[in-house]
Amino acid sequence: MKPRISELCRKNKDTMNPRRTNEDLAGRTNLSLNTVAGFLRGEIANPGVYTAGAICRETGVSLDDYFDIQTPSQAASEETRQLAAEVELLRAKAEGLQRENANLHKSLRMHRLTTGVLLIIVTLAVTVLLIDVLSPNVGWIRRTLTHMQQIMQTTRGAAL
Repeated sequence: MKPRISELCRKNKDTMNPRRTNEDLAGRTNLSLNTVAGFLRGEIANPGVYTAGAICRETGVSLDDYFDIQTPSQAASEETRQLAAEVELLRAKAEGLQRENANLHKSLRMHRLTTGVLLIIVTLAVTVLLIDVLSPNVGWIRRTLTHMQQIMQTTRGAAL
């Protein structure tokens, strides 16, 4: 069972540093000395909210905590913390994706460069082959093939 609110206030008052007297509390709360003393002794069965609230404020006892009251600002504060954590996680993911995207762009550029170089080489090879086949005056490949055929015939003739 929870201790009475007056007991919590009395315990807090007794442990406060610098020590406070009932007269100090009465002066700070604008309550009479008898009211403060009666509340702290637990003699007031149902103290009013302005009596209990003022004494609790001065002794450091939270009525919200005592009655488990969660104010909208506290609930919003918890939700804000959760959302801030989510935002931070999403920012980290976005940063990672941006780095990955930059790496993919570099890789794509290298791919394009390599593909371009290979296309130029293939185009040159096809052009040379077409010139060699279609032009009777040029015979880079034909000359080489003819020379190789002559070598083969010479080798066969010598072997026979």
